[in-house]
Amino acid sequence: MIILRENGLAGVCFSLNAGDDLSGLGAELLWLTPAQVVSEATECEPGLSVVPLGYIPVGACATGSGDPYFLDMRTASQDPPLVRIPHDYAGTKPYPLDRVELVTNTLSGFFSKASF
Repeated sequence: MIILRENGLAGVCFSLNAGDDLSGLGAELLWLTPAQVVSEATECEPGLSVVPLGYIPVGACATGSGDPYFLDMRTASQDPPLVRIPHDYAGTKPYPLDRVELVTNTLSGFFSKASF
């Protein structure tokens, strides 16, 4: 997670084409500020539903879908998967993990293919 500490990512918009997004949708991700990360994790859905399961919010949808992006930290990793978590199931207890959309297998993989 050194890349997160050493680079000012907050507010940067990243694009990933559909062919590089494992969900097949493509991604327009706006990297969250620290205050937005805390807000998504503690005040908003789907953050409230999935943070206790091991997901950490990192991005908002820049196209308006409302589906935020999270790091999947359920398995300890220095290079965790990046996922999109649809807000359609927010508040469902437990959140249906089969609805979580895998964007890239690793965060480094996202950065290596995304443009900004």
